[in-house]
Amino acid sequence: MADPYILNSLTLSGFRAYLVPKTFDFSTKRCLAVFAPNGKGKSSIIDGLEFMFSDKGTLERLGVRTIHNQAGVPALAHNLASDKGIESFVAVTFKLGKELPDGKRLATGLRRVRPPVADAVKACLIVDPIIRGHALRQFVEKRTAEERYEDVARWFELGSLVDVQRSLRDLRRKAKAAAEDTTALKQIDVQLAKKTGNAVKAWSDASVLEHANSIVAVLDKNLTLKVLDPADPAVLVTEERAQAEAKRLGLEGLRQLRRATESLAEEKDGADGPVVAGLIKELEAAAAAKARAAEVEQEERTAAANAVFDEVWKSAEPLFAEGVDAPEACPVCATPIAETLAGSVEKIREHIATHRAELAEYAAAKKALDDAVKEVTNVHGRLIIALKALPPLLPESQAALKQVLADYLPLSETWNDDILPDSAALTSGLLALIGELDKAIADIEAKQGEHTYIKTNAKIVELIELRDERLFVERKLGELGKLHAALVTQSQFIATEIRNKVQALLDTLEAPVNAIYELAPISTGHLGITM
Repeated sequence: MADPYILNSLTLSGFRAYLVPKTFDFSTKRCLAVFAPNGKGKSSIIDGLEFMFSDKGTLERLGVRTIHNQAGVPALAHNLASDKGIESFVAVTFKLGKELPDGKRLATGLRRVRPPVADAVKACLIVDPIIRGHALRQFVEKRTAEERYEDVARWFELGSLVDVQRSLRDLRRKAKAAAEDTTALKQIDVQLAKKTGNAVKAWSDASVLEHANSIVAVLDKNLTLKVLDPADPAVLVTEERAQAEAKRLGLEGLRQLRRATESLAEEKDGADGPVVAGLIKELEAAAAAKARAAEVEQEERTAAANAVFDEVWKSAEPLFAEGVDAPEACPVCATPIAETLAGSVEKIREHIATHRAELAEYAAAKKALDDAVKEVTNVHGRLIIALKALPPLLPESQAALKQVLADYLPLSETWNDDILPDSAALTSGLLALIGELDKAIADIEAKQGEHTYIKTNAKIVELIELRDERLFVERKLGELGKLHAALVTQSQFIATEIRNKVQALLDTLEAPVNAIYELAPISTGHLGITM
């Protein structure tokens, strides 16, 4: 370990309470106390040390300028030093091994430069070497125990460990709060009560399994679930019977046919009554919008026939702008402005504005037409796909509708900006089919009643999903609990490391401080301690 700097002597001259030079020799004692009656200069000794290490060449309580109850730099020098011709300064010597480096710092003037030896010593300091009474009281009374702990740790250059410890503490608190948060489990219980009709209000594996078996028992008393799991034999049997039930009743097939039909044409409620929607009507609407956009584009195209001159008009516009001295002759053909067809600068300005506006209107009309063409192409492609998908799903009883589809499909496929094929017969047939399908589906659902394998299987699936969700939440809470325990262990480890490092540093001190006594201000003044 390198030799430490040890304060050897301190000299005050024309500084604070000391007018004539006074040298204090600290070479004979490593730890000492300076005591004297009030007003005898104890504070000035400490002031001298603070001034020597100060970054701004002053004392913290004095400041640099005389402002806000601070006396400023002039208060450093003794008030008689200038009159007596005594130089105001603070000088120190240190012991470094066998060497005695020294330095001197002036207390007056603009260049109160800190000597190199003071720079070297300050660079070695971890904490401020001067601790005044008010600072000590604030440290003890105002700082929390946690803040004092962090301060002391940072004095020993253990700030990084303190930061890690704080982060671990925050994580530990958050992990503990999250591990104890049962909101998600309560929400699952709310859903459970809703799905079981309040038969089971709080999750219990036995209660939920008993409820599931009570549902299955209505259909088959010999079918019993051992566990609420997709792989349970009874769950698999229920699922198979539900699928067979759907095929036997044809319910799924009817629903699939309805979805395919309603994509082409379906009656919906509108603001003024029932309206027909679907791809057939979408294509007719898109084609009409395209026709309107084409008409507008044709009208604007004529007005913008001279679009080739747009750059000329654009270049000429600033020449004839309001507030600008316009040229007396045309910059292109040199014809005097008064002899042009416009006849004046104002007319030329109007001419340019009119043609540029016409070009902008044409650009907007052209974009609207392009968008309409894209929409027609998109809807037409979807319509053809839907028309081809429907016939294979139609039963033999719908031979008439199949024929209408067969007639309409080729006409629709070959359509290209001409008149759309008449869709009245097809739309009518599709709407009639939807009405028949709705009636058939309603009849089947009514005949099924409440107790069917389809509905029972759906309820069991819902209970399994709730169980999976609950297991996930329980696993998450468990992992958070483990994380909290691990963070506690890590925090204890870091705290032990800090204690061990602090103790190791204290063990290296040549003259450890056994005790520090705090003296209240009394008639003998306050205590200054130098080590």
